[in-house]
Amino acid sequence: MGVNELQQWRKQETSEYYFTILEEKDISTGTKRRVSAKVYVERSFASSKDSLVELIKKINEKVKNNNYFKKVLELGSETSKPEYVWLYFYDDLIQNEFGLPICRSEWINSNVTNEPILLKEFDQYIESHNIRIKWEDNYRPLHEYLLLNSISKNDYLKEIKILLDFAKYELENLTKLFNKDDKLEFHAHLISKRKDYRTNFLLMSDILPPYECHKLNRVLYDALTDMDNLAIAKEQGNEYYLYTQFVKKFPVHLAIIQYELEKII
Repeated sequence: MGVNELQQWRKQETSEYYFTILEEKDISTGTKRRVSAKVYVERSFASSKDSLVELIKKINEKVKNNNYFKKVLELGSETSKPEYVWLYFYDDLIQNEFGLPICRSEWINSNVTNEPILLKEFDQYIESHNIRIKWEDNYRPLHEYLLLNSISKNDYLKEIKILLDFAKYELENLTKLFNKDDKLEFHAHLISKRKDYRTNFLLMSDILPPYECHKLNRVLYDALTDMDNLAIAKEQGNEYYLYTQFVKKFPVHLAIIQYELEKII
């Protein structure tokens, strides 16, 4: 056994010191209990796939036992196991901000009949734990691309000014129009602005922000995405659906945009 293997073996024995769970989130649907977690792993530990496999098994059990349920404050404790656990691993915090994991895993509860959702294609299967793993071998070039091609904060703020003003106005206006008893003006406004929503959503998709503006960029992108989807859903969704899926989030989007904007200027 070489020196590197010995070091990795020792790290596996003390692996709690080499990772941090950054986020656990209940992303359940009406029919499926699903939990996801983002995990930061110290880079020297992450360099060994064998060590990561052991870590994936350990963290998967931890997240299952944590059993986070988003309605716990409404319904009390929830004891049933999730049907899916999705883990995303990062060896650099910037990767987490840009959504570039070094690997992903999917656990499926063997007590229920479910097909893979996250990883229909995978590189490795841990049969003993029913976990699928996908190694993201191309994340490093993408990481370098994002770092080298993101623009300065000054140029970024100039570039998003029109999009930012548009989003802030529309988020407030759509909420005001929807809250009227008569929804005719709300629906007419959606029709008149539908092309603008799509155009601005596409423009936002092409912008690479500097690191300190990433959270602002994320919420602005989410807001423009929701407006674009709202205009599409109007053709089929009823008013309750439009409110719960889109409109009720608009004041929250607006508040977070203002909060993130004040942090960076």
